Amino acid sequence: MKSDKRDNFTELIKNKLAKRVSYICSNPNCRKMTIGPDSKKGINNIGVAAHICAAAPGGPRYDVNMTEQERKSIDNGIWLCQSCAKLIDSDENKYTVSLIKLWKEQTENIIGYNFGKRIILSQKDKLEYIFETLKDVDNWTEIKDENIDGYYYKENPSYRIEIQSEENYNTEFYSYLMSNNSTEFSMLYLKYNNTCIYSKQIVSLDSGRLKTVVPLSAYINFNNNVYKYKYFIKNSKEVILRDFLFNYEKGYDNSEEVYAMDRLNEVVVEFESNKEFEEFKNNYIKNINIEEVKEYGKNVSYVGDTELEIKHNQVEIGLGFYIKRKYIDYKNNN
Repeated sequence: MKSDKRDNFTELIKNKLAKRVSYICSNPNCRKMTIGPDSKKGINNIGVAAHICAAAPGGPRYDVNMTEQERKSIDNGIWLCQSCAKLIDSDENKYTVSLIKLWKEQTENIIGYNFGKRIILSQKDKLEYIFETLKDVDNWTEIKDENIDGYYYKENPSYRIEIQSEENYNTEFYSYLMSNNSTEFSMLYLKYNNTCIYSKQIVSLDSGRLKTVVPLSAYINFNNNVYKYKYFIKNSKEVILRDFLFNYEKGYDNSEEVYAMDRLNEVVVEFESNKEFEEFKNNYIKNINIEEVKEYGKNVSYVGDTELEIKHNQVEIGLGFYIKRKYIDYKNNN
């Protein structure tokens, strides 16, 4: 039964959500400015602080396991125009929690990167265009500047890819499947005329032999512990960037890169669509055989330095192998 009680955001949270993205709609296919002057020297606001997981039972993406404070926290909110707020609630199978959180993360990264700079507000056509060009690696060439790691579009050098290293050397579970578990994270920025229009975290694996996009994460709970598994969505921006980085002509024998990618793909599922991901998650992930997961994980010996780290990583590695096998079963049965 649907409750009348809603865990609404406070005005402080609403203001923070709006200001963290400069009042721009966080839907990457929209990017409308949601605030501006009216004809009476006042303000027009067409933006809303939307709940990612619904504020009340019966709403889109409602999560019964969330507390009231979690439901009304800034982590559960995203700033959207009114049209996009209605859009995400009209089809919760398409507009999933993971997709909406990705919108939020990307928009905040873009605003943060462009903070204090002069920017072009309407980037929709440019963003679509740049991803079309990325599908053919021959359209691009490396930037010849020792201070910049990246690429530019041959026909219009205003379009660029720049990669900036982070002080982040964490080893996620898939790092231990490589010949060398040395791992380093970076941020990849797509730019037009030096304005960032898209950003994504990438990871260098196997001591730099493979540079690729960080896969998306989903989570399961077992015995009060949270474990993640990794996935991609076919034809998504993440996959286009992943394939660009992998297929770009290296000019040397890249057999070690191919091996590292093959190892990564052993524990990463590529779903046909967000709808397929949600269907798989709802029908194939509910009753996980944790003992079978642990057996998969035991086959990888060095997975950390402490007993707790080793135990956790072995479960996540096993979960990756287990879910990959489950996905193969799912595809064979559908």
